[in-house]
Amino acid sequence: MPAFYTPQLARSPIFYKAAAALAEKFTYSIYIYTGHYTTNKPSTATYTITKDKVADVVEVGTITSKTANKLVDSVKLFSETVEAGDLVYNTTGNTIAIVSSVDSDTQLTLDTDIFPVSGNLDSYKIFSKTSASIEIAELIRDYFKTEYYNLAVDAVWVEIDTTVQITSGTTTSATTNKLVDTDNNFIRKLLPSSFTLTANNTTDATSATVSAVDDDNTLSVSSDIFASGETYTINMSATASNGTPWITLDGYGFFKDGLNPGNTILAQKQVLMTNSKIYFIKGKDIVIPVYAPLQSTLSFNISGSSTVFWNAVDNFWNTYSQSWGTIVDPIKITDGDVKDSGTADGTTTNKLVDGSVGKSFTTTVKVGMTVYNTTDSTFTNVTAVDSDTQLTLADDIMVSGESYQIQDGRSADKIQYVVISQTNNFTGGTITVTDGTGQSLTRTLTLEESRCSKYTAYKVIFYNRFGALQEILFTRKSTKTLETNFDEYKRSTVNFNLASFSYDKYKAQKQRIDIQGTETLTLNTDFLEEGISDPIQELLMSEQIWVDEGILNTEASIHPVIIRSTSVEKKTNVNNKLVSYTIEFEFANDKIQNIR
Repeated sequence: MPAFYTPQLARSPIFYKAAAALAEKFTYSIYIYTGHYTTNKPSTATYTITKDKVADVVEVGTITSKTANKLVDSVKLFSETVEAGDLVYNTTGNTIAIVSSVDSDTQLTLDTDIFPVSGNLDSYKIFSKTSASIEIAELIRDYFKTEYYNLAVDAVWVEIDTTVQITSGTTTSATTNKLVDTDNNFIRKLLPSSFTLTANNTTDATSATVSAVDDDNTLSVSSDIFASGETYTINMSATASNGTPWITLDGYGFFKDGLNPGNTILAQKQVLMTNSKIYFIKGKDIVIPVYAPLQSTLSFNISGSSTVFWNAVDNFWNTYSQSWGTIVDPIKITDGDVKDSGTADGTTTNKLVDGSVGKSFTTTVKVGMTVYNTTDSTFTNVTAVDSDTQLTLADDIMVSGESYQIQDGRSADKIQYVVISQTNNFTGGTITVTDGTGQSLTRTLTLEESRCSKYTAYKVIFYNRFGALQEILFTRKSTKTLETNFDEYKRSTVNFNLASFSYDKYKAQKQRIDIQGTETLTLNTDFLEEGISDPIQELLMSEQIWVDEGILNTEASIHPVIIRSTSVEKKTNVNNKLVSYTIEFEFANDKIQNIR
């Protein structure tokens, strides 16, 4: 996988945790966007979340001996309770330090010598590193959108910038290159070493680096930015347990996959579906979702006509064009269109240098595009376009003589669909999928023709667990049912205008109003291999489903539906001999058009 982003799945919770010693408050600026990484990042955060710290006291005691830059307590089991990065507070001397390492059950190495060699044996408390966690999957999901035949936003970039506030206040006097606040207690709150602290003047939006903690009320700062009566915050950087950027798909993990399962699931998932046998009908397109960042190659071993055509497209519903290639040639999946290519003719750290005639990176390349080294199958992203002949890269992957491709790498390129078309004389075969990222991944797909049927065939299209569109054929008996609902009232049919009261015997006393119809559809698969059971279960858990009646791939034949079946037995050849499924759907609109 590329080093610069991690895949996530947003139908499962996505947790982000930042930690920093002595932090009081964490502010998360969350950026969610599509397009190119960095280039299309919005100037202001999509969401801002502020959370207070969480910290626990993990040890309390008194040192039993004194060694420089050490905490020694012979009655403890530090290896079970303390971690590097935890905070040590000398409650006797009112000083603090960070644990650099856990040397043994009874000794810690500290970044600052806070237990004097001479004097009494001081007491201490040890706090776990302060942190705050957020869960943002539902925020991300607001930015997925599918309008069939028009638009599919099935992947988004997510970046989180974290600001950590240690303390805040108002200056009480002015001294050159100092921050003075007699109401604060800096020795207790600020670290004398290990971390870079920034003092922010929030009154005039200036900042400076804290160079020393002079005493409880005074800090030395790198610039003279404070006058009396100005507000300030003291901030520091944080470490993240699962740093961004993320490329996020609208999929999910299962319980056994654990927290934030996206990377575990997708890192080696070349083909974005669980089944390895794909059923097709002659003359109808075959659509296979693939994860483009793995740079996979699909090689074909086919039967029947060799005039079948293929292409890799961004959208599931894209159809055949005369420019498509023949299936007898392998399909190379790239992370979007190839915008430039060539051979490096220079070697500079974290650079791609190509001085060949006519090279014009400033025209063809944008920050955030993917650079793929076709010589050794490594890849990274562009962080700066230096000139027409040089790019700055996030990772050092290029040396002179190595070939490269610069791929578009937009969020919309992460899921590609391989569409196999013109299949009238196609009888099946196999596809071998090999990755192009040096992971030695191989997967074999089998294409099997569905048996002829006298029934109208349906293709059910749905978002699977990986956040990709997938299809399942239902080729056996199908039934449609119309269910109506209405309100009813009784009316008087007496005609009071006649000389003698009477009523029309042909006028209904009972009347229906607000009549509406709901249409349901029950579909049956053919007898299939048991590997179809997993996609059937994913179909039942899908939030967006369409049916294509007759598999015509037209606006008239495709309908949005919701699934009415709420349970399904997972069938196996051992238990059931023959595996087939019956699923009930409801058309996702009223029969009478009533859109207002």
